[in-house]
Amino acid sequence: MVSKRIKIAIIVVVVLIVGFFGTVGILFVIGHTPHVSDVQVSNPEGNAGVAFVVYQPGISNFQEKVTNAFVDGLISNDWRVEITTASSQTPTDLSNYDLLVLGSPIYADTPTQPVMDYVSNVGDLEGMNTVILLTGGAGTGDDAPSILGNHVQEANGVVVKSLMLYSTSASNEEQYGTTDPIVIATKAGEECSLL
Repeated sequence: MVSKRIKIAIIVVVVLIVGFFGTVGILFVIGHTPHVSDVQVSNPEGNAGVAFVVYQPGISNFQEKVTNAFVDGLISNDWRVEITTASSQTPTDLSNYDLLVLGSPIYADTPTQPVMDYVSNVGDLEGMNTVILLTGGAGTGDDAPSILGNHVQEANGVVVKSLMLYSTSASNEEQYGTTDPIVIATKAGEECSLL
């Protein structure tokens, strides 16, 4: 016969397991849920080029900070920037843009579905120069840049830059020589020019 303590211990373990996987599932769903937002224009008089930035906000604000840092870098070089989130309502006519920037956090080692779906919704990128901005925790998403990069290339886009930035500084320093992902993203934006 099983003692009362063992029964209670089993119930506690089951509750913890269900709670853990329930929380992970909720976070996964939140991270992959499209967010509808209006297109915001920054530096409307910019004449270096026009960039369209489409990103998926993450569970934390890390992806948004990295995306905004990249945008700041573009603006410092006089780009006009239009920015919005990935959803079925995101504009798919890219004929007025010189650069497409796709930003996504990494969940389950892959870019978010709304960003992947956006590329599919555009259909043919017609040779559009594309920058990929991915964010994650250390040791996550090693295949994510190639997953999104291949998806862009299959849609006839050209990946001109791909950044995988981590919320932990050591991982960034190994690849970029500095620990601060905001500095890395800003510099990457500053380095963008029309090819």
